[in-house]
Amino acid sequence: MSKIHINVIGGGNMGLTYALALQENSAEFEVSITEKNPDTKARLESETSFKIYEEFEKASAAQKPDYILLAVKPQVAIDVFKQISSYLQPDQVVVSIMAGITLDQLSKGLPQITKLARAMPNLPSQIQKGVTGFVASKGLDSSEREKVITILSSTGIVIALDNEDQIDKITALSGSGPAYVFYFMEALSKKAESWGFNKDQAKEIAVNTFLGSVLQYSKSSLDLKTLIDQVSSKGGTTEAALRRFSSHNISHNIEEGIDKAYLRAKELGN
Repeated sequence: MSKIHINVIGGGNMGLTYALALQENSAEFEVSITEKNPDTKARLESETSFKIYEEFEKASAAQKPDYILLAVKPQVAIDVFKQISSYLQPDQVVVSIMAGITLDQLSKGLPQITKLARAMPNLPSQIQKGVTGFVASKGLDSSEREKVITILSSTGIVIALDNEDQIDKITALSGSGPAYVFYFMEALSKKAESWGFNKDQAKEIAVNTFLGSVLQYSKSSLDLKTLIDQVSSKGGTTEAALRRFSSHNISHNIEEGIDKAYLRAKELGN
């Protein structure tokens, strides 16, 4: 069976993340990378086994890609559209992980392409523990849609969404979510250090408290409220901390923060 060729445009952190994950997890794909920056291109050529092209024109001439993954910064999206548009054909599928670039913007920038998907991965995708939401245009058939899911799931779990408003919402939830977790971990670590624990100990406390709690929840049939109650006892230490959090509306403030992230995602999309 011939392999499916995918060209990743952009060999930065996320582009390389997908290239490496596909190489490791999906034998049906043959991956190449288009990277204009000469220093990045040279580094990729020395550190990876991928074919690296300076221009998409050369990548297409060498082997027409079935799938194109746009993994560049959204600020250069228009320039990239201009550079690749004349070398695309209607039977190709374009998948974008550019934050804030809508399906409509993709369609206008690449008018000959009707097979489009927009995805929002998050930082843990770099260690194949990511959460990625995606929405696809009506131009994709069921087989192409499954291939898009295979591409995206190479870095973690994939959640198929119904519309782009849900992309904005998942951006605020799982896209920004790691920063919320790191924010709490930082507070835990800082407090540990202020009490005399060294940096390594503080990191171990924060990492393993979160890791153990996450694994506990993932393997449990109990809801989060019940698990919180299991840690708390009346008049105890956990209850004292939770009462303090509650008096400052921490949970409500977190939800409001996520709302702000969602509204900002919508603004960027416009």
